[in-house]
Amino acid sequence: MFEVKWLCVRNILNSMGLYSIEAEVHLKTGEIGIASAAVAIRGGKREKLVTAEIHKKISDYNSRIQILRGKVLNQEEWDEKLERYMTIWGADITLSLSLAFARVA
Repeated sequence: MFEVKWLCVRNILNSMGLYSIEAEVHLKTGEIGIASAAVAIRGGKREKLVTAEIHKKISDYNSRIQILRGKVLNQEEWDEKLERYMTIWGADITLSLSLAFARVA
């Protein structure tokens, strides 16, 4: 079980010069996990934002994901919690958060 102390998502540029999402998850123990996921060029039903919009709304998503701070979870529980928010946050953000947690857990 791991307690999440802090987390954020941010814009990064991919190899094509388009925006992608990078997530950073800090545990109470001081360990840090960072991972990225591509943003949909043409959004499907699980992608909340398309590439052109992501850089404009990233700060709003940083405040929204703070609901996960302080949670003591393992990877399976973390992913279950993220799945509940997938329709709100989109697959690109939830995938990057899942991968970042997996790297630190």
